[in-house]
Amino acid sequence: FVSRFPAEVTRQVAADMIHQLQAQCTSKLIEVSQLTAPNVDSLVAEGFERFITLKLYDKLFRIPDAEEVDNEALRRRIGGIQNWLEWQHLGAQQPKESLELAVTQLRNMATQFRAPRDKLVCVVNASKII
Repeated sequence: FVSRFPAEVTRQVAADMIHQLQAQCTSKLIEVSQLTAPNVDSLVAEGFERFITLKLYDKLFRIPDAEEVDNEALRRRIGGIQNWLEWQHLGAQQPKESLELAVTQLRNMATQFRAPRDKLVCVVNASKII
């Protein structure tokens, strides 16, 4: 499936293909699973989703060249916010180091993590910091 996955499909078609595979494989994985956890279904589904997302990441989240120019402009604007945004703008009294830690968490989401759950953990961590 991974090696034959087409590179040029819409995200909706890709999602449909992956969901169909996940539905088929997850039930089979649960049948042969040695896990006895009460939430084995969600553990297996989440693990399979992570596996497929990591294997297909470059095909699923490719950025067309035309969008890359826009993305770079957006990165510069977001980077500029960091130069003037302070805690009092957010209605909080926190040291600047905490804001920088939250920004680091969000940057990690874009650069270090690819699986949906991992990205969600980054957002939650940044929210807790703020």
